[in-house]
Amino acid sequence: MLINVGLEEADKAGLDAYLDATKTGKPLYERMGFVEEKETSMDLAQFNIEGVNGKSTVWSMLRKSKDGKANQNGDANKIDDRGVKAVGEE
Repeated sequence: MLINVGLEEADKAGLDAYLDATKTGKPLYERMGFVEEKETSMDLAQFNIEGVNGKSTVWSMLRKSKDGKANQNGDANKIDDRGVKAVGEE
C-alpha cells in the first residue's frame, strides 16, 4: 500500500504522521498504529445540496514516529483545536 511508503519515510525522518479518517478507513488506520485524537461531526443537511443529507463524521488520527525522534520536539508535534499541525513552523 502507498501509505506504507509514506510511513517508512516519516519513521526515517523521525516524524509523526497525521490523517483524517472516514468510518470506513478508521479501522485500517488503527491497525497501522494510528490513534484517534479527535472526532468531528457535521450535519450536511444545512448546506441544502440535493441528495446530500445526514451527519458526516471524520476522525483526526496520529501515529507516532517508530523511532521516537519526533517525540523529543515537545510542542512541535501538537495538533491544534482545528486538527492542524503546521510543519516547520516555529
